Amino acid sequence: MKLFFLVAIVFLCTACASNQLKIQESSNACQNYHAMMTAPLDPMAMKRLKQACDDSQKQR
Repeated sequence: MKLFFLVAIVFLCTACASNQLKIQESSNACQNYHAMMTAPLDPMAMKRLKQACDDSQKQR
């Protein structure tokens, strides 16, 4: 019974340690895009901001 609890604790600790989320920081282009999403903006300007964000994410 002690062995079962020991194995269960080791399993849970290992599972929790291996599933850490990776923090991904936004690029400046994506921050600009997200900040301007609710602003009244020309559709072409919004497309350029989105494209700049997509391009910066592809470079990572």
